[in-house]
Amino acid sequence: MRAIEFKNVSFRYEDMPEPVLKSASFSLEYGQLALLYGDSGQGKSTVLSILSGVIPNVTKGTLSGEVRVGGEDVSGQRISDICRRAGVVLQNADAQIIHQRVEDELAFGCENFAFSPEKITDCIEKACGRMALCPQWGTRTLSGGQKQRLITASALATEQRILLLDEPLANLDRKGAAFLMASLRTLAESGYAVLIVEHRLEQVLPFAHEVWRLRNGSFERQTGREALCTTQPEAAEPIPTEARREEPVMTLHGVGWRAGGRSILEGVDLTIFRGKADQLVHDDRLVVEIQRQGNCKIKNRKSEGKQSCTEIQHEYRRIDSQQ
Repeated sequence: MRAIEFKNVSFRYEDMPEPVLKSASFSLEYGQLALLYGDSGQGKSTVLSILSGVIPNVTKGTLSGEVRVGGEDVSGQRISDICRRAGVVLQNADAQIIHQRVEDELAFGCENFAFSPEKITDCIEKACGRMALCPQWGTRTLSGGQKQRLITASALATEQRILLLDEPLANLDRKGAAFLMASLRTLAESGYAVLIVEHRLEQVLPFAHEVWRLRNGSFERQTGREALCTTQPEAAEPIPTEARREEPVMTLHGVGWRAGGRSILEGVDLTIFRGKADQLVHDDRLVVEIQRQGNCKIKNRKSEGKQSCTEIQHEYRRIDSQQ
């Protein structure tokens, strides 16, 4: 069963003469992170509105074709029915956060789904663990990246296995964007289906399994390099021949490091070659290696048990200071 199926979908807003979507088709599997991009006005937000049920329940127009979310046809379903299978995360986190503490914010959706108190506690703990949040943190003092992770965690807490994100990197710096993308990639690898609408392609492409371009009302499947050539030609230029050498400029083999009684690095192997651009993005759970050629390696570290809120705060301050 596919997470999302869009089959020959056409849609025209009732106040527009031409359709935004024209027999458009694409699909998304569980276990994948897909990027959807395109120029402004091409219909990206329309696609998310159809998948979430906003179209046609709130926004009216002429809709045809077949749309299935979580294996069910959304035709005739209410938004409240669809949202039990798919969580929507918008770009303005402040507009979506209503409670003063992280745990209350996460509990809000669970209570609306009539989860038992025991299940709510368990869902909050799991969602905080996945998004590196502490239940006792105040929501008004969170950074932009932490707020974005919080609204993503709100969807995880209510157990939707499909996540729809509309420009989640819009208000994040590069470090915050890289951390969020690494977290979303990890979710996808664990069986979630993640669809991201985003303009900052260079931040998303290293983590994406699928890339779709929306143009002239239809979907086009693309590779990461094709996407970069379309929007940022200079970023996709091949490495000059004179720079392509097999000569390593730095090599690490079996490197380990302990500090404060904790193992920070264990058996790290890394070779950087001349003519390559590499970026390391890390938190306490994973290491992501991004290569200019588009390859991405994610290594999960062994869990060392639960951390207290104080330990989490200390760890992220340490990471911030190193980066």
